[in-house]
Amino acid sequence: MTKDEHQRKVEEYDEERGGTVRKGEASRFKPGATVYFDPGGNSALECPYLISTVPSAKNYVLCNPTDYSVIKNSEVIRESKFVKG
Repeated sequence: MTKDEHQRKVEEYDEERGGTVRKGEASRFKPGATVYFDPGGNSALECPYLISTVPSAKNYVLCNPTDYSVIKNSEVIRESKFVKG
């Protein structure tokens, strides 16, 4: 996926969602935001990654910031596992 294709995907997502979520359930990050993944334990923070999609409030799918390929087999990851980049 190219950077332009990813940007279109982000824009389409924003249009579909309309920026509205139920109060108290707002996601901290939007598609395109840079985050570091915290695997927990004594492990170091991973990468930076980009938020690819937000399938539901406070849940995310990550992608590689270089080629925009989805990582971790499209696993949905909870917001609590991220540190803002």
